[in-house]
Amino acid sequence: PVNWYSTHSLTLPHDSLSQAKMSPCGRLLAFSKNSHRLEIRYAGDTSTLCELSHSTSVQSILWTAQSNTLLTSTNDSQIHFWSTPTGTKLGKWKDCTSPTTAMQTTPDGRFMASYHRDSSIKLWSLETKEWLFDMPLTTPLVKTFCILPMQKGAFLVTGQIDGSIRVWDYQTGLCLSERRAHS
Repeated sequence: PVNWYSTHSLTLPHDSLSQAKMSPCGRLLAFSKNSHRLEIRYAGDTSTLCELSHSTSVQSILWTAQSNTLLTSTNDSQIHFWSTPTGTKLGKWKDCTSPTTAMQTTPDGRFMASYHRDSSIKLWSLETKEWLFDMPLTTPLVKTFCILPMQKGAFLVTGQIDGSIRVWDYQTGLCLSERRAHS
């Protein structure tokens, strides 16, 4: 367990921290020190566990539910898989049409949704490492999205730039509900 009463700080050069994510287990911290390198540390420790190098800038970071794999998306439209804490590269997805700006996993850790700069959302299988389908967005610009666990499964929720909110079945890609913004 993490002791949230203690505070720890990282000393980094000015304006160099672009991404940071705590692992679901609460023991590991991944952060981007500059646009191309990512560092993994034990939470509360100043020593580096491993560093991950990318050929282009890191856009987003996502831990798998078990905290044993880190996914990073880069400006060259690829999603990379890394073993933690060793930093060994496990592979990458190249099927992205534009850079990935956000990623979310389903509560069971089997699927991952990614949002891309071209306003597409893709669903991937984390078990097979395959792209499954694109979500059929009718309003192109998504401002935010998340995966919400519910009693009857999990749903992808998108907040559109027009103020509307949509609830999607992430296994079929169908829009189940839409709420328009109030005027």
